[in-house]
Amino acid sequence: MDDVERADRVYSRVLQHHPDSPQALLKKGLLLNRQGRWGAAIQLFNRAISLRFDYREAWAAKGQVLLTQGKGKEAVEAFDKLVSFDETQCDAWIGKARAHVAAGEADKAAEAAGRALALSKGNADAKEILSRIRQTAQTPPSGQESPRAMPPKTIDGGVLLEIADSLLEKGDAQAALKGYEEVLAENAKDAKALFGKGRALHGLGRYREALRTFADAVKAAPTVEEYTRWLRMCEDRVPKEGGV
Repeated sequence: MDDVERADRVYSRVLQHHPDSPQALLKKGLLLNRQGRWGAAIQLFNRAISLRFDYREAWAAKGQVLLTQGKGKEAVEAFDKLVSFDETQCDAWIGKARAHVAAGEADKAAEAAGRALALSKGNADAKEILSRIRQTAQTPPSGQESPRAMPPKTIDGGVLLEIADSLLEKGDAQAALKGYEEVLAENAKDAKALFGKGRALHGLGRYREALRTFADAVKAAPTVEEYTRWLRMCEDRVPKEGGV
């Protein structure tokens, strides 16, 4: 008897005595998934979810099995629910991005991958997804001419900047800072990213760093009055409050 079969018997016995145990249902479902019995695994994940609706591990497992089955749109629903429980989990955004790719929704996939990058700077899975989206966008159907190459930042850079702005508006300056830094790693003179980074640093109380960043934003875009206004405000604040 191998380990999988032994574990299968153990969880089957547990479920005989505790048929409403979400944890046992999840474990049994994971074993069925390893055996390629996807339909049965989904049924157990659904039972676990019906008993504990916010069971994130069950939603994640269900989404992964649906992806394995090629059911992209159903997988999107599972990962949407997972993200709704906690928007700070990078793995949930990665799963959501992959589900959108499987569903043929490139823009939404890029947005989800961008959220993952905002949470985990340089995340290899997110970068791989964005690269695949970019390659697909540049590859024409058979018999058609190749379109003009898409600029590298039209997917990840632009989307990531919007996501970072959104995170900052929601008050998550730390996550927003990661997003702005990811954009600036590609283009150190991106004025919008510099301005956003300055605001994020300001929100974190890192006023001296913010001052330098606002100065860089003004240098990159000297005609934008808002950048100059924040620079002046930060200049007034640093002598009074210090900061890092």
